[in-house]
Amino acid sequence: ASWEPAGVQMVDMINEVEKSGRFVKIKKWTKIDAENCESSLLEKYKVSAVPTLVFLFGKDSIWRTLEGADSALAFQTISEFDQAEAAVPEDEEKYDTLETKLQQLIRIAPVMVFMKGSPSEPRCKFSRALMEILQGIEFASFDILRDDEVRQGLKVYWPTYPQIYIQGKLLGGLDNIKELVSSASSSETKEKIKSLKDIILELRLKNLIQKAPVMLFMKGEPTAPRCGFSRTICEILSNADIQFDSFDILEDNDIRQGLKSFSQWPTYPQLYVKGSLVGGLDIVQEMARDGNLKDQLFNCIE
Repeated sequence: ASWEPAGVQMVDMINEVEKSGRFVKIKKWTKIDAENCESSLLEKYKVSAVPTLVFLFGKDSIWRTLEGADSALAFQTISEFDQAEAAVPEDEEKYDTLETKLQQLIRIAPVMVFMKGSPSEPRCKFSRALMEILQGIEFASFDILRDDEVRQGLKVYWPTYPQIYIQGKLLGGLDNIKELVSSASSSETKEKIKSLKDIILELRLKNLIQKAPVMLFMKGEPTAPRCGFSRTICEILSNADIQFDSFDILEDNDIRQGLKSFSQWPTYPQLYVKGSLVGGLDIVQEMARDGNLKDQLFNCIE
């Protein structure tokens, strides 16, 4: 809204980002004055406050919405969306095989839903029921009605729709989500009933720590560490000729905070081998001083 300072601030930021040309995969930037906007459009995209950023695949598939004038968070989200758009080639011929296409699609976002219709306009009762359950949870979606090849191809993994994937791994369908919610709310211990959001975060963490035999959670990337501790541990692993994958915890605050509780380890970097926590920089340095770091890393979890 033109009269709202936070909205003006966000528009200025978006204008600067758009002019920079940095995010080349984002095809179109559109600014809409909420006061002059049709109510049906606001309802369709679930806009209840200004400013609100709505990220779309195509015209109808909502990737994420973001309320408020947090410029840093908005910039981070724009960057993540640009990467998600990059995962979907504009030209279908860029896919070598259907399997390649499916594998790229299921990894567009940490939580990916394949459904009939869009989150704002589900086109079957099962997709509608799933949207109700997933309220408050960030996810991307793909309308399988617009691509029959994807619709038929994904049935190899799961025969019905909707389908939910966490970090590229199949969770299942509507019944699986209902079962997760039910099992959490009927826990015998009753010590702490997990919300669905907690459950999905835990699934993401479990999948991430097992993404590679040696997995490093760090600030930045191995080629561009963003703290001294992360830089040092990358150098140690590289000098020991240890191949590893990494995850930049600065790109995902849910993972950054969630992994601390999950691993009961309060600091970063964190190193995992075969899904088990080894520790942080101090432990890796100690192992390196003792010699033959590669053997010690794999022996310490056996």
